[in-house]
Amino acid sequence: MFSSALKKEIRTIVITSVIVYCILMLFACGISGDYTLKHSNGIILSAVGIALASRVYIERKVYFCQISLLFLLANSIFLIKLVLGNFIGLSSVKNYANFSIALLNLALLLPMLFEKHVIRSVLRFIFLAVILLPVFVILGYYSVTSTVFAPDTLLAIAQTNIQEAIEYAKDNFSCKTIFLIILTNAFVFFVAIKNTQKILWNKYNLFLVLFCITACLVGVYKYRDNIITDIPKQASKTLAQYKNFSKERTDRKDNMSKLLLSHKPEAGVYVLVIGESQNRAHMQAYNYHRATTPWLDSMKNDKNMLLFTKAYSCHTHTVPTLLYALTAKNQYNNIAVKNAVSVLEVAEAAGFETVWLSNQVKYSAWDTPVTSIASEANQQKWINSTLGESTNTDYFDGKLIEELEKIKITDKMLIVMHLMGNHGSYEQRYPKAFEKYDGKNTIDKYDNSIIYNDYVMSQVYKRARKIPNFKGLVYCSDHADAIDKNLSHDAAQFDFDMTHIPLYIYLSDSYIQNNSAKYKSLEKQKNKLFTNDLLFNLMLGVLGINLNNIYEPNNDPTADTFDNNKERFKTLYGKKYICEEKL
Repeated sequence: MFSSALKKEIRTIVITSVIVYCILMLFACGISGDYTLKHSNGIILSAVGIALASRVYIERKVYFCQISLLFLLANSIFLIKLVLGNFIGLSSVKNYANFSIALLNLALLLPMLFEKHVIRSVLRFIFLAVILLPVFVILGYYSVTSTVFAPDTLLAIAQTNIQEAIEYAKDNFSCKTIFLIILTNAFVFFVAIKNTQKILWNKYNLFLVLFCITACLVGVYKYRDNIITDIPKQASKTLAQYKNFSKERTDRKDNMSKLLLSHKPEAGVYVLVIGESQNRAHMQAYNYHRATTPWLDSMKNDKNMLLFTKAYSCHTHTVPTLLYALTAKNQYNNIAVKNAVSVLEVAEAAGFETVWLSNQVKYSAWDTPVTSIASEANQQKWINSTLGESTNTDYFDGKLIEELEKIKITDKMLIVMHLMGNHGSYEQRYPKAFEKYDGKNTIDKYDNSIIYNDYVMSQVYKRARKIPNFKGLVYCSDHADAIDKNLSHDAAQFDFDMTHIPLYIYLSDSYIQNNSAKYKSLEKQKNKLFTNDLLFNLMLGVLGINLNNIYEPNNDPTADTFDNNKERFKTLYGKKYICEEKL
């Protein structure tokens, strides 16, 4: 039935498939540790594919060497995870291993359809460079941060302007990183340019090449959901949620009248200040050994000042944190982001004049939820004129005090101030006069920025108290920097230090007198756990706004029904329970 030559060819392919299968099985078992025969389907297909592909080349040993080295490079993310001690599921290994083998075979096979060596080499280099680009990014990121590139990282990059990216690169890229990037690119270039092998064309091999290309395309499609492709998919999904949040703004406002209960809150002027990257462990008021917050330290025993000692951020990046902190969405409810009303929308519907004063960059290029929320304010002032091009500031945060002086005052207001605060680069956040520590190391620079932040808040407090009908001041940082561990606030390098934020509330005598129950509840809860995604409910409680089916008294420290069960509190969008922290 079959010729002896064909029988020999089939036997060779079978033996080669078995050998490759065993190698891939050992790889999967070594990485995930939970390999079983029921997971063999994909690995068998890949093994057969490699065996078949090898038959079309004149120099088969060269092909095996190339596909093996490229496969190890493409799958180096698993080696990184092993080094870091991360859990690796077999499905992750199988899906991406098969996906990468299919793509790499396409990159090696398709150029072989062209006769000229130059064309083959150029095409092969382009294909391999594109396929391995995510791997280069992951390796480079690991060499800088010693962590795995994740969807949160890509999302943070999408929300980062050019100048901030440059500053990050200056602070973190080393000779080791540059060498690693050059080495990996050189390897791909060498494989592409020095590969001189050809296909031995005959009727059998023509069919085999077309079959292998088709099989690779099927493999790419079948295993398209994997550990690499999930990164941009998840980041894109989150960005789409951000976009939908902005799009649904009109509908949320139209529905607001239905949500507000009949009574209107009393008149009063309230100030909400949002800090940036401030870690309470570096604040004198929280028992830090340096005198970094003299004003707050002098105020913390005032009966009007409520200093929360166990406040945490709900995420480690500004945009995801403030999306939850300033809207009805939080880690503990199921409200869709696009339907989550903002604190400004609610305040306006309740009759408050709203103001947004900011020294942050206005990320108009990405139309982030923070920008969308801020754009609802009746009065707005962005003193950072770089508008998405830089994190450099035209002014220090103290300039916002002048802007606070200029706003049109009414007897019923919510004023939000968004500081640049303690955002890196720290030495750019304070005037020379506030350089108490010599600034030779990062902690000195960070502490100097904390000192200046305390001064700014002392001036906000002094100005706010002069406003007629002033009722309260709330200060909360978006997240912290893990400064003592030489980390910033990258979620991929998560450490609980990134979530240790300050939160304090100053209430006027008249407010305390008229809202004694709320004051007593805040007194009771100030040493309990709190996450800043509950800031929306806290602000509604302070403002006296009752939003039907949206306001959650169990998530509002001003209510005696506040749920302070420490087991329930989470961070990083619910991925980490705060009780996991080893104190």
